[in-house]
Amino acid sequence: MPRKLFISYSHHDADLLGELRVHLRPYERNGVVEPWFDGFLIPGDDFDREVRKALAACDFIGLLVTPRFLASDYCVDVEMEDAIHRHLEGKARVVPIIAKPCAWKTTSLPKLLATPTDGLPITKWSDADEAWDIVGRDLAKAAGADVARPPAVPASSASRAKIVREHAPPPSQTGFSIPRSSKPTDQEIDDFRHDAFERIAQIFELTLSQKGNGVTGRFRRLDANRFTVTLYRNGSKAASCTIFTGGDFFGSRGIAYNGKDDGATNTMSEELAVEVSEQGVGLVPHMGRAFGRSEDKPMTPDDGAALFWKLLTERL
Repeated sequence: MPRKLFISYSHHDADLLGELRVHLRPYERNGVVEPWFDGFLIPGDDFDREVRKALAACDFIGLLVTPRFLASDYCVDVEMEDAIHRHLEGKARVVPIIAKPCAWKTTSLPKLLATPTDGLPITKWSDADEAWDIVGRDLAKAAGADVARPPAVPASSASRAKIVREHAPPPSQTGFSIPRSSKPTDQEIDDFRHDAFERIAQIFELTLSQKGNGVTGRFRRLDANRFTVTLYRNGSKAASCTIFTGGDFFGSRGIAYNGKDDGATNTMSEELAVEVSEQGVGLVPHMGRAFGRSEDKPMTPDDGAALFWKLLTERL
């Protein structure tokens, strides 16, 4: 039985969609994939409703990524965002197709394996047909694979549940990435900071998918180093924040928290600095003591996420 493939694209890239359909045709004829895109709609259809319905029914999603795609609010805020959520929930597999040079690495897409090889834009290949052939084969492989499974989220402890109130991030699963017996290099410290930031972003996005008790949330990835979170209670804005790393000053040593969802990096109310101790590399809050943390024990990225979540939800 063919796997349903939802193709998300900008209408400005209709020529690229045509190339993709040509190279998918052999797999479509052989019953491997069943492509769907908004060209299947007919006059009088409710566009948004039908697109969302098709997206919810698909097995995997191909994102035809170009500058026009990233400039489209509908492609990014509706189709790509819903696709990523389905991927994180283990309901579908998302495959970024990098068609033209663009700022795709500033989005949440770099965490996914892109096609063609190494994410080199198709228009940069000396033989575009070779690149499209790789894309077709990669999508056929994705059609035969299981959907992506979300990270395991064990039940939180009662004390942690009280701290985060409405939702509870998963308990610590990642330890220190640097062996205690070795002295970390600058690169290893930077790698730890970026990995910790990605882990915190992942926890916030997963937590926001667990809506309830009249609280809903919105996660927005602004670029590789920033994301914002907004919480609503019964439709009214109740809390928000920007979390970022690598700013000119704030966040340059670690990961910073700003209590507004304006994306600003010139102010903060807390910073988790990356520090080296006898126990290895970890996160240390500079503005105040974290719950349950001894002064000589750095925090893991999961603990850092719980601290930021506490700051976000303490006024709910």
